[in-house]
Amino acid sequence: MSGGLLSEVTWRLVFFMPSIVALVTLVAAVRLIPREHSRDQARQPLDTPGAVSVTAAALLLVFTLTQAPSAGWATPRTIGSLAGVAVLLAAFVAIERHQASPLIRLGLLGHWPRVRANLGAMVFVGGWAATQFIATLYMQELRHWPALETAAAFWPCGVLGLFVAPRLTALIGRFGLLRVLSAGLALSVAAYVLFLRIGLTSGYWPVLFPTFALIGVAFGLSFPALNIAATDGVRPEEQGVASGLFQTSAQFGTALLLAVTTAVTQATVHPGTAEGVLRGYRAGLIVPLVASAAILTLTLVAAAGRRPRSHAPATVPPVVEDDVASEPQPCG
Repeated sequence: MSGGLLSEVTWRLVFFMPSIVALVTLVAAVRLIPREHSRDQARQPLDTPGAVSVTAAALLLVFTLTQAPSAGWATPRTIGSLAGVAVLLAAFVAIERHQASPLIRLGLLGHWPRVRANLGAMVFVGGWAATQFIATLYMQELRHWPALETAAAFWPCGVLGLFVAPRLTALIGRFGLLRVLSAGLALSVAAYVLFLRIGLTSGYWPVLFPTFALIGVAFGLSFPALNIAATDGVRPEEQGVASGLFQTSAQFGTALLLAVTTAVTQATVHPGTAEGVLRGYRAGLIVPLVASAAILTLTLVAAAGRRPRSHAPATVPPVVEDDVASEPQPCG
């Protein structure tokens, strides 16, 4: 077997290894995890109308924001689509109010710290997804880096977060949840500001590495902290719903901010020259920067409004232990 063919086979194995491990784990789980037979709880009916209305609203909103730059923001099509989003969301609220078993109990959305945490997840995860998209375009399309080199450039994001997450419990116990969250969000804002320095000949270590390193530490601090805030104080029987809402907010934020960033980039890019393309990339990066700065401001205001901490030893909610240990870090 030639060296080139061996290298190709090796990379194929590396590429498919996570899928193979996931498949083996799934098969083993079906065989090894005992079935839960619950006779105390009746099976709840599926809230199909609520699921359909909120999903349709999310899809229509992302589609509208993606198509608006080409269709025009003031055209009847765009305005009508946004009106359709508002109607679908209003229908979702009306459905949830009258459902015997709602998809989301609206009372969960009446707690501002929980809403702020879900908005934070939406912006934090979505902002990095949009920045990562622009960074990939910058490295591959503008700098002509190979795909493998581009992927390897993101290594600080995943690696550095691993050193932060295990210490999160102690940090929250010492400084408080909002202060730790504020620190993580501030690091993400700083990372986006640094990334605006990208140029046609920027080096990896002075420009790209600091951004990816700060984001890695920011994920280790912010994502678990947001998860804790989103599920804190929720009744045990609604922990699954609150956690699902948090994850959905993060995923929807990815679609939403990526759509807005792409729209801004397309509207400002000038494909004729490298400088024109770079100008469009920088304009797109303003979207996650502004959104992250807004969430950071809300968090700082909330932290400033908290009563001063006593000198008694700080305690961390029990949910911290499980979430920090098991929550994946969606970075890189």
